[in-house]
Amino acid sequence: MKDTIKERVRVVMERIERACEKAKRDPQEVKLIAVTKQFGPEVVESAMEAGLTDFGENYAQELQKKAIALAQKGLEPR
Repeated sequence: MKDTIKERVRVVMERIERACEKAKRDPQEVKLIAVTKQFGPEVVESAMEAGLTDFGENYAQELQKKAIALAQKGLEPR
């Protein structure tokens, strides 16, 4: 799964770069926020390993569970 996530992140980042180039925008101005709804902390960890840092969650309880699990591994998503 890690390779799949890494590949998907790469593809999305390339699309963002192309869109920014077309719109004459700096890609650094664009923030990719990954939505982790229905995915466990292990998937968030893989996404972080792929370079993502910002995550959205639908429910505060789920966010809290994931934050605790990831903090135990020394990871702090935003």
